[in-house]
Amino acid sequence: MSWSISKSGALGRKGWRTYEKMALNKPMSLTNKTWEESMDFKIHTKETAPEASRTTLEAVEKTYGFVPNFYGVLAESPAALRAYARHQ
Repeated sequence: MSWSISKSGALGRKGWRTYEKMALNKPMSLTNKTWEESMDFKIHTKETAPEASRTTLEAVEKTYGFVPNFYGVLAESPAALRAYARHQ
């Protein structure tokens, strides 16, 4: 048995896929964009990253031999990139 959330927020028996389709195609209330449009992340390289993120990306590349995309996305925020890289 599969359940989904109705417009009122109550669970119903429409199936999770039905809810998933509704959620992806429904405009977001604050930005008036669909969920797919709002998930647009820039993946930085060492050349395109902010100056404060470059040394961390160079260290990551030295460790892995390349810069994984997740690190490239985190490079947008040097503090977040440093914090994540420190705990790896």
